[in-house]
Amino acid sequence: MSDAKIGFEMRKIRLSLAVILPVRQIKDPQKNIRRYKTIRASIKEVGMIEPLMAQPEKPKFKKGLTPEEIGKMEQEMESLEHGVKAVEETYGENMLNLTLACGYIKKLVDNAKVVRFLNANYSDIFSAFEKIATIETM
Repeated sequence: MSDAKIGFEMRKIRLSLAVILPVRQIKDPQKNIRRYKTIRASIKEVGMIEPLMAQPEKPKFKKGLTPEEIGKMEQEMESLEHGVKAVEETYGENMLNLTLACGYIKKLVDNAKVVRFLNANYSDIFSAFEKIATIETM
């Protein structure tokens, strides 16, 4: 077992009942609180106010990183940099394509024949086109 600290004294103490009884009366709603019920049940069962608890040992924090952890972090940074570069390379082309597509959809929505056809046959697509046509900037 671990080095647990003793949470109570081993010597016996004789106390008068007046010292143990509460100074003030507890209201009925407070008696329904779970914590109060736990303490009362503990007193009835064991004769103690609270169950005995061992204090766990505090975890030790290490200072600095190991070489393996540094290596892993460097590899993750390299992979993230490659991902960012890939996004940067395609961003301009993607924005150009998106701008052209939005312009084309706006022209379609302005055409009365296309609007009638889409409304009659593909109303869900037409409502999406209308939303895209109302977008001012990307």
